[in-house]
Amino acid sequence: MKKSRILLIVILGSILLIAIIYMIKEYQSKNAAVAFGLEYVREHYQGQEPIKIKGKCHPFWESGMHKVAIEDSNGDPYYFYIMLGRNNTLTRIEDFTQTIRSGETQFRCGQ
Repeated sequence: MKKSRILLIVILGSILLIAIIYMIKEYQSKNAAVAFGLEYVREHYQGQEPIKIKGKCHPFWESGMHKVAIEDSNGDPYYFYIMLGRNNTLTRIEDFTQTIRSGETQFRCGQ
């Protein structure tokens, strides 16, 4: 009886530890995607004007793809799909700003 309790505690502890590690990795991944998105907006659109995060999503589980919506100080939104590789390195950024502003598609993350 004692061995089964110890085994149960070890299994539950392991599951909890794995869940915590996964949540930390997801958090770091989203933050990296947002950082790349902010940098992209500053380089291609705004310069150094204040910008803020309007929304961030991770729609495709374990794919490395993130949706990021950013808004500048004038209220103009910018929409990106950001693909991250291993160790949160930038693989590619797809700028959907014009497509979404024109109404051709929707961006169900912070829109």
